[in-house]
Amino acid sequence: MAEGNWKVGIIVDDEATDEQVDHLAQILMGAVGGPMGAFGQLTGEMVGVERAPVTISHDGHGHTIRVGSLIDAEFQDELHEGATEPVQLTNTPGVPFSEPITISPLTKSVIKAFGIDIDNSGKHGMTATFDWSA
Repeated sequence: MAEGNWKVGIIVDDEATDEQVDHLAQILMGAVGGPMGAFGQLTGEMVGVERAPVTISHDGHGHTIRVGSLIDAEFQDELHEGATEPVQLTNTPGVPFSEPITISPLTKSVIKAFGIDIDNSGKHGMTATFDWSA
């Protein structure tokens, strides 16, 4: 990954305006600096922008993200036996999202966009909040 030449595609809620899509593309491609600025130099090809309805839900320690037929992902917070709170990371300077970072492995993760099919079900996952407002 560190060698660059990444292929990047952006998936945006279908209710976003063209202006919002343009601004998000600039942010996500690293053109305006901020947390994503370092990644901009690693990008080799922008493969496009796709729009679809986005639904994000939380139910206790489970989290779901559905983006039309493009993304179907489910996360389950990691709980040690007898614990009521999930495993979390704190004191993580330099990450582009808010603490705590909750360990939330993917129970399902299927992405079908830009001619690419990826199934990361059963892989490592984390959840956290972020605010990249200017």
